[in-house]
This record gives sequence, C-alpha cells and structure tokens, in this order.
Amino acid sequence: MSSKKRKLHKRQSDGTAKSSQLLSNGLAFASLLVSLLSLYISIWIGTIANEFSIKNSHLNYFLSADTPVVVDDVVCDETPNFRYNLTPYTIHFDPLSISGEYKKVVFAAIDNGNIDITAFSHEINTPEYSGNRGYYFQSGEVIVVVEFEKEYISFNLNKFNEKSPNYSILHIILQGYNGEYQIFTMIYSTTSFKSYILDNISLNSISLITQIKEELTINQEVSQLINQIENERYLVRKKLDA
Repeated sequence: MSSKKRKLHKRQSDGTAKSSQLLSNGLAFASLLVSLLSLYISIWIGTIANEFSIKNSHLNYFLSADTPVVVDDVVCDETPNFRYNLTPYTIHFDPLSISGEYKKVVFAAIDNGNIDITAFSHEINTPEYSGNRGYYFQSGEVIVVVEFEKEYISFNLNKFNEKSPNYSILHIILQGYNGEYQIFTMIYSTTSFKSYILDNISLNSISLITQIKEELTINQEVSQLINQIENERYLVRKKLDA
C-alpha cells in the first residue's frame, strides 16, 4: 500500500474513532440528563404526595361523642317520630390543614337529589350576633350549634325519621378564606346516633364501610352505600363551586 493510501486510511480510521467517541459521549450525557430529570420528577411527585398526605391525613380531625345520650321517641308524646341527642357532637379540626384558618363551617344534607345547605361563621360567638344558631333541613335533620371555635365545632343533632331509613348522612364542609374547602361526611344511626365521619380517603376503605353498614344495621349493599355517599359529595362540590 502506498504512503498516500496509508495516510488516507489512517485519517478515516481516526475520524471514525472520533465520531464513535462523540456519539458515546453524547449518549452518556443524554443518559445523565434523563437520570437527573427522573430524579427531579420523583422528588417532585414525592413532595406533592407528602403535602397531599399531610393535608388529608386522618389526624387532621376526629369526632367525639360516639355514644351520645339519646331521648327515645316514646318520651316525646307530641312528636313521636322525633329523636335527638343530648350530648353534642364535637368535630375537632386541625387549623393547619386548610391554610392555617377557616372562614366558616357549612352543613349540607341531600333529600331526593335536592341539596339543602346552611353555614355558620365565627360571628356566632360574638355578643352582637342575633342570627339563628340552628337549622332545620328538608331531609329532617335539625342542628343546633353549641360552640364554634378555631379548632372545633360542637352541635346537637336531631332527626325526624318517620320517612327515613335507620341511618342518615350529613356533610360538614370546612371552608377557607380563599374558597378552598374540605368535605367531611358524617353517617349516623337515626335511632342510636352512633356515628362515623369520612373523608375522601376513608370513603374508599371497603372494610370501614362494611363495619359502618354492620354496626348501624344499614339495609344496603356496601357498593350502594359508597355510591350514595360519592353522589351526594359530588352534589355538594357542585353547589360549592357554583
């Protein structure tokens, strides 16, 4: 092979090696970028999930008065189908779960697809407040607010149940100053007033809903009960977002 051909062959080989090296370096750099991007996305998703978990944690609230004193309808001669509890329900909220403070608490009940809604604010605690401390829902519930503080709200719950099943559902909405809100769903027995409170996480617990169905002796399938609650919560959200 002549010297010219050898030089040409060497230049071609060197060029091929350089191209291969550049391609290899480019692929390594691209792989590094993909790894860094994946790491960033993982951290971002983890952060969002952590914030969601904190905001919707079951520790953000709890319901007391699980076994309130109940006045039986036999005692109430004038209104034989009327029951009420003497021990207030108290729902304790974590103020940090909704931008540090909330503006008002909204109560909502659904009757044949129609939503009935009322709200109470901290003004109820002021001496100047002259409005009602209670509300009568079309579905038969009567609530009377006993206390309304930043960390909790206490209320008595009454029920006319002549046309209702042996359980009822009441939605309690914690609403912030910027319009954000959290919906808690209270399901209770209209005879014993034993109650449970659910959020969008616990609503999906089949074991919990099964326990509620059994303890409140609800004559309905678990799937039907979940659908009822979800449909009612949808109507509540639609009303709040209007």
